[in-house]
Amino acid sequence: MKENGSIKRSEKRVKKFKALKDFGDQTSFHGFRYVAEHSSFFIRRLLWFLLILACFGGLVFQIVDRVTYYFGWPVTVNVGVNYNKTLEFPAVTICNQNAFKASLATEYGWYEMIEKMFTTQASLDDLLQNNMYENITLETLYLKTAHERDDFIFSCSWKGIPCKPDDFNKILTDHGVCFTWNNKDDHYVSSPVVGKMIGYNNAAV
Repeated sequence: MKENGSIKRSEKRVKKFKALKDFGDQTSFHGFRYVAEHSSFFIRRLLWFLLILACFGGLVFQIVDRVTYYFGWPVTVNVGVNYNKTLEFPAVTICNQNAFKASLATEYGWYEMIEKMFTTQASLDDLLQNNMYENITLETLYLKTAHERDDFIFSCSWKGIPCKPDDFNKILTDHGVCFTWNNKDDHYVSSPVVGKMIGYNNAAV
């Protein structure tokens, strides 16, 4: 009975070694087949085993180190936002939808020409060829027949303080004569608090 038990254990051991050798011959795990190769010297197999064990240990160390680093939420970039406490309020330009004032155009005798500019396809150059309108430019028309500031800006205030007449600059644009507020070279207003509606609420026109 003892001999039969020893034979069975020996057969199991042989099967295990054979399975290990077959696995070593077929696996893509580099170096493992040298460990399972019985024809090699024991020292060589031991060196390969230690080498594989060292590589596996390095792999485990790298995985643990990177996972620990990831869950440590490291910060590599610090972003800070600085808010400006005061901002210059932008210049505001106000234009009249009617570039020409009819009463002034009539006074200068240019009403008919201005009317033709908007009711016919004739260009300004064609109209100016008329002897009645010689030496007239579009700039002259704008400046001579434009609405004045008081014609359409009835009130203006900043932080509750009324605007003064010299707070507006008279400028010539493609829309005719316009008036720009807060465009003085020596004086700008600023909003004391930054916000989407703060600066707008300080002004009233």
